[in-house]
Amino acid sequence: AERRRRASTRERLERVFTVMADHVSEMSGLARDLVLHMMHAVPAPGGGSEQLHTLQSALGPLLRDGQRQGDVRRDHDVAFLTELVVGAYCMIMIQWAKDPSYPIRERLEQTARFLGEAVSPPSGSRGDR
Repeated sequence: AERRRRASTRERLERVFTVMADHVSEMSGLARDLVLHMMHAVPAPGGGSEQLHTLQSALGPLLRDGQRQGDVRRDHDVAFLTELVVGAYCMIMIQWAKDPSYPIRERLEQTARFLGEAVSPPSGSRGDR
């Protein structure tokens, strides 16, 4: 749904992170238990986390769309940019799971703004290599 909005990729990232913060707030106990479980789970050889794959599948196309519209840099491929965005989100979730007083909503909002800037094309460029 977020990909269909007429907005910059930075705005879309901010919206996605806000929605994720809302979901975490609604299910705080369950969400914390899931994050802690994921931290201790050992994936099967050659496998990966289904949750990570879901995040990458949601955020990768959003970034790819941003490259098409010219507001996401092209000097790095989408897979790399997606890993960084997902990694930042996961780190915040881990911090929050370890410390219930961690300001998750504020950090997710701050991180979305930062990532929006980080994936933007360098100054004087429209994302082209």
